[in-house]
Amino acid sequence: MIDQWGPSDVREFRSSWNVSARTAPRRTSMVRSFFEYCHSNEWIDRNPARMVKNPKTRDSGDGRNEQKLPFTDEEMT
Repeated sequence: MIDQWGPSDVREFRSSWNVSARTAPRRTSMVRSFFEYCHSNEWIDRNPARMVKNPKTRDSGDGRNEQKLPFTDEEMT
């Protein structure tokens, strides 16, 4: 039942996903939104996914600050 879910259940559910480190936070966001919807309709007393944090990984960093290397002469030709 939906009201029996806790943060540990959300973490266990998240660990079953076979997705990249960049995709997992987006899916976790969808789970949080689902439970927030359930909470706003008073189907549950609290949102168990709100307490679950995304793991920090190197892949999940912002790529805007990465060094961009120019094309080599061979690539230009």
